[in-house]
Amino acid sequence: MRIYTPPVLSSQLLHCRVLPRHITGYGAATWQTFSYPGYLNLGADQLFMSYCQSKNLLGSAGDAWRTVLAQPGQLLLHDNKHMFCLGCWDTVAILWDAVSGSCGKSRAWSFAPFSPSVISFMPILNFAQWEVVDTEWLSPLAITLHNKKKWPDNLEEMGYARQVADPQPFLTLAAKNAYWQVPMTCLQVLARIEYKITLTGNDAEKLLTLIQAALKCSEPQALLYLEMRVAGLPQEEDERHLELLNSSEADDNFTDADQKLASKAVTAMQCKIAQAKLVRNLISKKCGHHKAGPKAGTKAGTKAKFPGSKTKIPDMQNCTVEKLTSFLPPGSSCRMDTFNGRWQVFYRRQGAIKGPWSSCSRSWGCRPHKVCIMQLLRWAWELAASHGVPCPHKGVMKEPAAGVEVDSEMPDA
Repeated sequence: MRIYTPPVLSSQLLHCRVLPRHITGYGAATWQTFSYPGYLNLGADQLFMSYCQSKNLLGSAGDAWRTVLAQPGQLLLHDNKHMFCLGCWDTVAILWDAVSGSCGKSRAWSFAPFSPSVISFMPILNFAQWEVVDTEWLSPLAITLHNKKKWPDNLEEMGYARQVADPQPFLTLAAKNAYWQVPMTCLQVLARIEYKITLTGNDAEKLLTLIQAALKCSEPQALLYLEMRVAGLPQEEDERHLELLNSSEADDNFTDADQKLASKAVTAMQCKIAQAKLVRNLISKKCGHHKAGPKAGTKAGTKAKFPGSKTKIPDMQNCTVEKLTSFLPPGSSCRMDTFNGRWQVFYRRQGAIKGPWSSCSRSWGCRPHKVCIMQLLRWAWELAASHGVPCPHKGVMKEPAAGVEVDSEMPDA
């Protein structure tokens, strides 16, 4: 195998050898590699400097921090060219050219056939020169059904994104997504340079302030965008994973190299869990100050009536979908999945903007129907309570009786 080594780089960077044991984080790895992992960013730096030199932008090289805001899976528009973002590599974004086709009455996009020419590495130095196309990813079957059971012309069979809105300014869509997966240090720089403000308070308060500044919206509207971030934040399942990594069983079976990796994973997970709690607490606190007024036909000071609010939850052993829905928070739904033998509940705050649903399921093969229903009701009303909607049903929020296991699975976003 012949390996091309650029003359401007040391020949020691590209070679085939076995990773030694002393490299931190790689343990006793024995696979073959063409470079020492610590040197990989030199390739990104070379591509970045080459791009800046070719575009006469060396004076703007300090603005490469903006590249961090590009998220994998986004469809970016730059110089009238559509490209899918595959993620960031140090100071450059990895981009794959997109080709368009039709999907019913909508426009759809897919990856261009692979060749070296469709892959590019570019930094984002000026937000005004970039736009983001809001899309939703669909399966091949969905694409075919939307297109009258015919495969769309010009679409490759390797990823399908249907356009759901016109291109938006880069920073606008980033704010609507609550700056998902963007480091807080980068957001502080963004606030100072782009909006001339200084972020204060905890991470959740900083996010809320920045969303308001970016979208020029009210606090209640910014809370709705921030709520979308909650769906992807760590839940109780992650806390159990954290407990497992810190257990004595893990200490007894991990090597020294595994311990170092586990320590890094624990630190990262602890930060995410702490941020998740801050965001949820802020939403719960703020929602109490922005409750909607009484509905037409109701007197001020009287609570809205929910179906079944005057009685205790009846025996749910022979429950139906309609019966369970009547006891769920407003805006929620459920289904009885007989194929997998489970109940599934979907929750999204009533009046929330378009965004992901939270869902939770319980299998009646592992527990009685009544236990499944009560656990799902409690899960849904705990989310509703965090948005300022108290549970009107007796017995739902009570702690389970002794011997009844409540395994709070992580809701699917």
